[in-house]
Amino acid sequence: MLKPTDPLAIDSPPPLRGLLMRGAVWMVAMRWVMRGLGLLNIVVLARLLSPEDFGLIAMAMVIIGFADSVLSFGVDRALIQKGGNDTRYFDTGWTIRVGQTLSVAAIAAASAPIIARIYGEPRVSLVIWIIAAATALRAFENIGTVAFSRDLQFAKEFQLNVVAQLVSVPVTIGLALYFGSYLALAIGILSRELLSTILSYVFSPYRPRFSLVYWRDIWSFSQWNVVHSIGMSVQAQVPTAMIGALGGPATVGKLGLAIELALMPTAEIVAPIARVLVPGFVKLRDDPERSRAAFMNAFAAIVLISTPFCLGLAAVAPELVPVMLGQKWLSIVTLMQIFAILGLLRVIQSCFTEQVMVLDRVSLVALGTWLNAGLIVASTYPAFQYWGIEGVAIAWVFVLILSVVVFGGILRHLTKISAGMLLRSVVRPIASGVAMLAVLAAVDSILVAPLVIVLVAKMLIGAIVYVSVALGLWWADGARDGLEKRVMLTATSMLQEFRRR
Repeated sequence: MLKPTDPLAIDSPPPLRGLLMRGAVWMVAMRWVMRGLGLLNIVVLARLLSPEDFGLIAMAMVIIGFADSVLSFGVDRALIQKGGNDTRYFDTGWTIRVGQTLSVAAIAAASAPIIARIYGEPRVSLVIWIIAAATALRAFENIGTVAFSRDLQFAKEFQLNVVAQLVSVPVTIGLALYFGSYLALAIGILSRELLSTILSYVFSPYRPRFSLVYWRDIWSFSQWNVVHSIGMSVQAQVPTAMIGALGGPATVGKLGLAIELALMPTAEIVAPIARVLVPGFVKLRDDPERSRAAFMNAFAAIVLISTPFCLGLAAVAPELVPVMLGQKWLSIVTLMQIFAILGLLRVIQSCFTEQVMVLDRVSLVALGTWLNAGLIVASTYPAFQYWGIEGVAIAWVFVLILSVVVFGGILRHLTKISAGMLLRSVVRPIASGVAMLAVLAAVDSILVAPLVIVLVAKMLIGAIVYVSVALGLWWADGARDGLEKRVMLTATSMLQEFRRR
């Protein structure tokens, strides 16, 4: 038993609900601050560099990502679910992660000349070597920061990540001004990993040591996580490699930036909320009724929040791309619109898979992920050959629809949540989103103004329409308990407080 002064020990926590609410605020704030800085980074770099520069980085990341997935043992999740306050568990996790990450770096560095020959692009070798060096630095990051998530101490995680981003963004922009090429992006990744590793020891008092005492425990938990991780990498990296070989670095660069921008809103909503909810759901999994109710509340809220961002981004993409990135990126507008729709499907899929993993059925998630990966890889080549990069994106949308159905079936089987309950949670948001799209299509046909004015007008009108329709449908459905009711109660309370003053 650890003493209270031990680096992984925490005081008795306040009630779980309060922790989760505060944690959600911290995590969403962290992701939006980081994404705001990252967006500034993208806007500046997109004007300084070319699609080909971005494509070279994406091509190099294929081998890094694939090697990482093959050697991934899901150490962080194992520590959150099983590690407790035992420092030997954390020492073992750190030792495994050091070995894993250094192996990834070595494999990537050794394969760089081969990858460059496959692509027919010699510049890829240097990029891979630089990113491999960055990966080697990441190997020694302090694993004590995992305790921030496990113990719901999200304020510390906020500070750590935001400080790293505040420093790395201007460094990368300065490198782009100096080099004016893909080297700025590669060296920027290296500098970010160095800074993050240093800061991890500043923010966490824990000091890891080499140990393999609990390697069997971590492996027994993580073996299906490895299968899942490899499947995720196959569906992400193999299509990128195929498109790089077929279309070259410029095509990969356009694809990568379109995906990043289109999935940005949902990534910055779902990912931070999931980071908060997963530890909370782990604590509730022995109480099926409470776990089921908590999941349905979270799922309904996440879909309600995500839908206007996804569909709204599809509606404003024709104005957003030239305003934000410049005219040379206009060819990604259609891609962004397709991937914005795909983003909403990913939100739903992520909610399902995270809950199945919380229930310790990682094997089912892994098998479903491999089905998804196989279909994506199989559809990429013919779709690209016949319909180009936009055809590939549409093919991926259909694959993800099937994936949502499969994972939804698995979730229903494990939790007894009915299909009707899941559909009821998405009907109002989707109906409100479709109404928003219809109004914005009308705005497009009648509003003639500079692009910036049109962009701002569509964003404001879209927000008003979505909120109005969503509240109207909620009221017509009996004003049931949910996110809408909490928003209305909060707004009413704030208005009453304002009137009293």
